[in-house]
This record gives sequence, C-alpha cells and structure tokens, in this order.
Amino acid sequence: MLGQHALSYTVLSFLAIAIHRRLLWFTVPWQAFQVLPLFVTCHVIGLTVRIAAGGTFPGLLMLLAPVIESLLWPLISVLLLLPQRRAPNPDAHRPL
Repeated sequence: MLGQHALSYTVLSFLAIAIHRRLLWFTVPWQAFQVLPLFVTCHVIGLTVRIAAGGTFPGLLMLLAPVIESLLWPLISVLLLLPQRRAPNPDAHRPL
C-alpha cells in the first residue's frame, strides 16, 4: 500500500528525535536496547497498515527484524562515527 513505509518512517523519525538527547547518555550497547522499542513500533505500524489493506501476516520471522536491527546498532554506530575519529596530526601517509 502506498504510504505504508512513509508512515512508519515518519513515526520512527519523530520518536528518534524525541529521545536523541537521552540516547547520548548511554553506552552503545545500551543504546541498542533503547532503540529496540522504536524499531518494534516501526514494524508494528507497517504490519498494521499491511493487514488493514487486506494483506496476510508474513509470519513470526517478521518479529525477528527489530531484534536484528537492534543488534546491528553497535556496528553501524561505530562505522558511522569513524570519520570523526581522525588523527589529530594528519600527514601524507594517513589520508584521514
């Protein structure tokens, strides 16, 4: 259904903005635990719209997606913050 993902991502971004300052208080593994409800909410909204539009339930493995996203949070967080951890004295042998 058109707009299913837009609705999910809009709610997800609103909730992420609501907790983004609190999220910085925690270590990266605890951050993954804090964003798990956001991922669950996003998937529940998408599932609700899908079922309301006449779709079928995709199965119980769909419930595993938010957990996997939460487990990937530390890895993605470290990868996205790598450019900020540049050497204080860059030279010709270190491009970053």
